[in-house]
Amino acid sequence: MSASTPSPGVVPETQSSRPTDHAFSSSPERAAGRVQLIVDEPGSGIRSYTVRRSQSSSTFSLQGWRSASLLLLAVCVAAANGATSLVCVGIGSVILVAIMVHRAFSVREESLLIMEGIGLQLCTVYASGREITQFIDTAVISEVVIAEAVRVDRCFYYLACLVHGKHPRMPPQIIVPFKHLLPPLLQLEQIYCGTREVLWSEHDESLHHEGPSVQPLRPSAR
Repeated sequence: MSASTPSPGVVPETQSSRPTDHAFSSSPERAAGRVQLIVDEPGSGIRSYTVRRSQSSSTFSLQGWRSASLLLLAVCVAAANGATSLVCVGIGSVILVAIMVHRAFSVREESLLIMEGIGLQLCTVYASGREITQFIDTAVISEVVIAEAVRVDRCFYYLACLVHGKHPRMPPQIIVPFKHLLPPLLQLEQIYCGTREVLWSEHDESLHHEGPSVQPLRPSAR
């Protein structure tokens, strides 16, 4: 592993002839390119990928919540002189609290830290500032793949880590990094290659050719 330490950089989405999430998903969050990938390599054998909402997306959401709050307050004030004023104020208060709770629990960024010979650390940061971290030991990681999920209204790609239990009788489980923001396929391929390179010193040249690198979810002989 090279000991060079490149500076952090933001990786923009690029045009490609390969299919991306834009062709398979109707989600405006990803279709509009409102998430960005930040790559950092602070030292040899350590690499991090951070997916966060872009500034324009966060600003738009904040303005939307402010507009909704002002509208609800205006309705409550307008109905204050009526017989059902208390009911209007109560409903407006409940809606405002619901908006604030939804805002506080919305995900601002997700990150994946890969450490050679140690494992993976997943971190989810919410708009309220709350952080949730999860560590996965290298010894229990069977495979890292890009998989495709199908829902009623859309299809999308996601990164998946197949983790086996410490005991033979324990069933394997799937852990999904970036499960909230779901970066597009081109960014997933970069994260996929970087993760396997740091963990197992693998270099996948197939991603330089056309065609998505979607792989089945099955344990490997590792």
